Amino acid sequence: MRTKRNTGPSGRVIALDFLPEMLARTAKAVSEAGLANVDLLEGEMEDIPLPDGTVDLIVSNGVVNPSPRRPRVMAECARVVRPGGRLCVSDLTVGQDDLPPEILTQPAAWAAAWAGCVAGALSEPAFVRKLERAGFRDVEVVHREALSIDDCALYPLFTPAVIRLMRELLPPARQRAVAVSIVVKANRP
Repeated sequence: MRTKRNTGPSGRVIALDFLPEMLARTAKAVSEAGLANVDLLEGEMEDIPLPDGTVDLIVSNGVVNPSPRRPRVMAECARVVRPGGRLCVSDLTVGQDDLPPEILTQPAAWAAAWAGCVAGALSEPAFVRKLERAGFRDVEVVHREALSIDDCALYPLFTPAVIRLMRELLPPARQRAVAVSIVVKANRP
């Protein structure tokens, strides 16, 4: 955490999470790093407890797609970012026809959050379109990286049962790219 250098001497960092356990982990990391400019805020990304136009930059890693209300998340981000502010998010995307119906209909996949994280993920064009509809401009995908089944196995959301199911149902050539991790930047006019 290099928040002083990135925010300047008077800048603040707000760590938002709806889970008290995650905020406790963040508080520990902030304390260990000796940072005094990080504020912890309990709240939901669909209803960010901040006034309009009060944030310069939103940075998010993999939390948009798990929300069942993705347009609301993006609208809330646009609401709290000040005019001239920015957004940088990373998340997973899946093409409309990238997953076979067998994966989407397996109870093991649904139970393990595969459906919510990847099978329910937006496609890249839909992700960009929703950010634009929320009010962001100059939306640009600045990085793309294919994720294999082996990559997915590194994430706690993907249980061994789901990884096994994917290996059984997807042809070997398809297992090298089951999703794409993207980094998207945008501006608020």
